[in-house]
Amino acid sequence: MSTVRKLGVIAAVVLVLSLSACTSSTAPALTRAANAAKAAAAAAVKAETAAKAAAEAAEKAEAVAEAAAARRATTSTTVAAVPTLGLRAGIFAQGKGFGEVKPSEVFNGGDPTGLVTHVVWKSWGGREAVGTGESEYVAPNQDVAEGSEQPATVVAFKLGTCLGDFMYQAVEWYFPQHGQRFDPDQYENICTGSYVTSATTALTCPPSRVQVGDGPQLGGATGERAMTFALVNSGPGTCMLDGYPQVRFVTAAGTTLDFSQVTQSQYIKKIAPRRVLLGVGAVAYVEIAKYRCDLGDLKTASQVQLTLPRAEEGTTLTVPGGLACCKGGVGDPGNVIAVTPVESSLGAANY
Repeated sequence: MSTVRKLGVIAAVVLVLSLSACTSSTAPALTRAANAAKAAAAAAVKAETAAKAAAEAAEKAEAVAEAAAARRATTSTTVAAVPTLGLRAGIFAQGKGFGEVKPSEVFNGGDPTGLVTHVVWKSWGGREAVGTGESEYVAPNQDVAEGSEQPATVVAFKLGTCLGDFMYQAVEWYFPQHGQRFDPDQYENICTGSYVTSATTALTCPPSRVQVGDGPQLGGATGERAMTFALVNSGPGTCMLDGYPQVRFVTAAGTTLDFSQVTQSQYIKKIAPRRVLLGVGAVAYVEIAKYRCDLGDLKTASQVQLTLPRAEEGTTLTVPGGLACCKGGVGDPGNVIAVTPVESSLGAANY
């Protein structure tokens, strides 16, 4: 019972006791006072009831506000949960479509084979997103310039979080009409901005994508001259080299010198070829060694033609300082060239 109500009841009791002790001449006044006290008590009860109703209304309004806030939070979470197609990073920093939801164009920033246009996504938001578009198809042993625009299937996958953002962390496209299939081990990592593949699935590097230059000089055994060639993958994708290259030496007049190619010498040991996986910008090596001409020089080369494994055409380089064919003929040890297979590290085939 509230304080107001208690006071009203006490006042009424006091008045009643007073009435029993008073004379009849004061009865009307006391009756009026008693009625006033009763009215005050009733008003106090009414005020308490109104206060309770106000408190209940306030609690209800607070509950409604909390429910509305929860709905807004749920809506915000739902929007944030829509994944993007990776982000611009690494070698794809200048690309297009990365960091977007359902991009209609994806470009990794390389040559035309790294571009897919008119992409229509059949799904998005699940474990994998699949779409179709158009990209440049380059057949085996073709250069990029010989490619043609053809339908391609695009797959975004590896759904997860990268740098705090929800995204597909991998994308790849292929040409089903040419027998190609989706390979989850070969893709563009659009979280770190790099190519991922395995040597068993990577395509052989075509000559057009490999820059060949002079590598570090490592000396050679006594009486031998050694040369190193650096093979750099210029992109746009990871590729593989496997095996021995063919090396030919040519004079300024265009004559090919008569050298025999072998796989070992005093300086180079014979090793089994291994697949060398080259990411974009990665370097592989080939080494050659030739013995001196004890009987004198016959002809001097001005160029060397290096043909990559499984390729039909070579890259021509200028040989610094010249390299001579010897007068001793076929049996002269100076007319033999020892060649290493493609190596992932320099000096792997040296004694």
